[in-house]
Amino acid sequence: MYSNGENKIGCVGEYDVVFPFKSMNFDIVPVTDEDMAFNAVKEFVDKNYAVILVQEKFLTAIHDLIMETYARPIPAIVAIPGPEGSLGIALDKVRDVIRRAVGKDLLGD
Repeated sequence: MYSNGENKIGCVGEYDVVFPFKSMNFDIVPVTDEDMAFNAVKEFVDKNYAVILVQEKFLTAIHDLIMETYARPIPAIVAIPGPEGSLGIALDKVRDVIRRAVGKDLLGD
């Protein structure tokens, strides 16, 4: 587990995506479906992880957790692409946050 004091980092996604993060001493949880991803992220949230990396394809499954933790300083839930590359989900979420904050889409289409 990577730890800088209490600042732990976890990683959730398919095995091939998360395994390389183990070499950086991140806590990894390989998952195969959305329920497993939700439960793994929930556990990291409950254990006060500072950063949680989540494979982009599982972001929709953890939407409620993202919204629940949105106003807190931790955790930072960060999308990482899978082998298929970016699905655009993370960019859509960033675009939505910017649109809500400033009232228009600054990123364009």
